[in-house]
Order: sequence, then structure tokens, then C-alpha cells
Amino acid sequence: MTKVLSEKIVDCYNLLFVAEGEYRKGCWMRALICYEECKNIAKRLVVEDEVYRYCYMRAVRKEAQLLRLLGFEKKSYKLLVLEYERIREWDSIDKFFILIQLWDLSAVFDREKIEEYWRAIEMELIRIRESE
Repeated sequence: MTKVLSEKIVDCYNLLFVAEGEYRKGCWMRALICYEECKNIAKRLVVEDEVYRYCYMRAVRKEAQLLRLLGFEKKSYKLLVLEYERIREWDSIDKFFILIQLWDLSAVFDREKIEEYWRAIEMELIRIRESE
């Protein structure tokens, strides 16, 4: 039986692909807008279907990365802190990369959280190894 993808998941993936292309061309603001739109679509729909988790986490990670490249480190950190609370229990390799960015930015913006994020990174690595 063939499963038909919803129009919204196709939109999410299209936004991710377009954002990657814009990023590679150096059009970082366009890429940022695409990632943000993908994140917003997936955020609304992830409660209905877990297939949106990948799009959501990827968009969050790449949006934060672009904010850092554009010089908005504090905004990037706030975005990651907020979104990490939402995805804390999810399993994804993107969660690992989000934690690394949080750990790195916490050295500047919230030194008290450095150890907490480091422990979370270690736990995520253990989970990844065990899932192989």
C-alpha cells in the first residue's frame, strides 16, 4: 500500500531544500526565512504526526546556525534554549547538534548551564551509540 504524503510535509521538505540552496548561494537571509517558515509549519503539525519532527529539528538547528553567522548569537541562544525544552525527550541526531550549539553559546551567555548541556551531550552520545 502506498502512503500519500500530506501537502504540508511536502511544503516542509521543499522549504528545507530551498533553504539549503539559498545558504549555499550565500543568500543567508532568504535561507533564514525558509528555515523559520519550515519550523513554524512543523511546530503546528508535529503534535499530529511525528514525521514533522525531522523538519522541525533540522529547521531549528539551521536557523540557529544562520543567526550565529549573521551575528545574532544571543538571539540564536534564546531560540535554542526555548526549542530545546520542547524537544528534550525526542530522539534525533539533530538534537545532538542542537545541544552542541547550546553548550558552545552557554559559555558566553549562561556559564551556569555549561555543565548541564555537557552532561546532556554525553547522554545523547550514549543513546546514539546504543541505538546503532
